[in-house]
Amino acid sequence: MTDLSKHISGLFPLGSKTILLLFTLALTLPAMINAQQEWVFTQYSFSLYDINAAAVGDGQQNALAFRARKQWTGISGAPESIHASFQKPLELGHLTWGIQLFSEKIGAHQSSSFEGTIAYRLKINEKQQLSFAIESGLMNYNFDPNRVEVRDEGDATLASFQSNNWSPLFNAAVFWRSKRSYAGVELSRLTQSKLVSNTGGVQASQIKGILGHAIPVSNSVVLRPSALLRYSNSQAQWEFQTAVLLHSSLWLGMGYRSNFGFLGYAEYQFSSRLRLGYSYDLASNTTFQTGGSHELFLSFQWATKSGNTSDLRYF
Repeated sequence: MTDLSKHISGLFPLGSKTILLLFTLALTLPAMINAQQEWVFTQYSFSLYDINAAAVGDGQQNALAFRARKQWTGISGAPESIHASFQKPLELGHLTWGIQLFSEKIGAHQSSSFEGTIAYRLKINEKQQLSFAIESGLMNYNFDPNRVEVRDEGDATLASFQSNNWSPLFNAAVFWRSKRSYAGVELSRLTQSKLVSNTGGVQASQIKGILGHAIPVSNSVVLRPSALLRYSNSQAQWEFQTAVLLHSSLWLGMGYRSNFGFLGYAEYQFSSRLRLGYSYDLASNTTFQTGGSHELFLSFQWATKSGNTSDLRYF
């Protein structure tokens, strides 16, 4: 118990005031959020850039990540999404950059986006760093009423909702990390541009807060609890996960997402460069019974001139 207490008391050497500030921002900034939530990633801990722009280029490594997700199997028109990201530290030392590509289809709705990120990384000391990022891009939203089954084939009202719009995206984020801990906040979709020109539908602005820590239990076992908070449309959704790393290669994790249910995942690290993971989400809400959601994750990392892919990464 003594060793565990030391780990708990030393989770965030940056100080409790900093952590409280990050999550106060996550809860109290823009009350004007009034749209749907963004997409959900279960294996976000394996590529934090995908969920927090300021984590881009973290670890002084080039990284390419790909994930495919199929939600709510068994339901016609359920969400299907593909996401890819690339990140790279610049030789200037304090700057990093990255790009993200995303495509999602939900029934008659389809959206795709491209975003570019630039971040400034501030070295606090030999063990800690703080990063600030801005991210911008474009999103295309398409609604095809011909894919909707209706009783009245001549319904002019439905046809009026046909849309194929481009809109700007803008995100801002802050991210802190040490070798074994991280915390961050991202404000996304701040432009709140209209999705359909003749309706009140707008982009889903959202605030996300993330928190995680790795606890070495023995030479072959590492425990990694993590938490995620999303706030959108005056509603909050939290997620808690716990993962264990065995023999520096196999990750096994499970967790719970509020207003949804349970999740589990496994990831194998074939080398310091290559990772492959799979997750399964199962709804526990009796009003939301589905066949579950599947997510496949793949990442490849390689060193820059000043980086080193031989170091073990906990996230």
